[in-house]
Amino acid sequence: MDKVFEVTKNNRKAVLALVKTMTLEQLNHIPNGFNNNILWNVGHMVAIQQLIVYGLGNVPFIVENEMVMSFKNKTQPERPYTQEEADRIFDVFVATAEQMEADYKAGKFVDVTPFISKSHNATYEGAEGLITFNMFHEGLHTGVIQKYMQLIA
Repeated sequence: MDKVFEVTKNNRKAVLALVKTMTLEQLNHIPNGFNNNILWNVGHMVAIQQLIVYGLGNVPFIVENEMVMSFKNKTQPERPYTQEEADRIFDVFVATAEQMEADYKAGKFVDVTPFISKSHNATYEGAEGLITFNMFHEGLHTGVIQKYMQLIA
C-alpha cells in the first residue's frame, strides 16, 4: 500500500501545483460540450475519496459534509466558485490524502463495505481495494483536468 499512497499524494501535489498557476476565471471555465470545470474536478476528487474510502470504510468524513455533497457524482457547478471556495478545496486536497494514509496505518478502516463499480463490473473489497480504486478514479480526473487546461490555453 505504500506505493498506492505515494502515487496518490504525488498526483495530488502535481495537480495542485498545476491548478494554482491558473486564475479563478480559468478554474471556473466550463469548456463547450462539458458540464463541469477544473475546480469541480479537484473538489470531486476529494468528495469521492471521502465517500468511497471513509463512507464505505465506516469512518467519519474528514472534510465538511457540505463539500462532499457539493462535489459528489451527478453534481455540477451551479455558479462560479469563489476564491474562498477554491482556497478551501486547495487546503484540503493534499491534506486529505495524507490523512487517509495515516488513518489506514492507524487501522481505522476495519468495518469496510465493498465498493461495486458498475463501470468495471467489479467489486473492490477491504480498505486496500477502496483506496486503490480511489487512486484509479483520481487518475481519470487528473486527465480531465489536463484536457480542460489544454482547451483553456
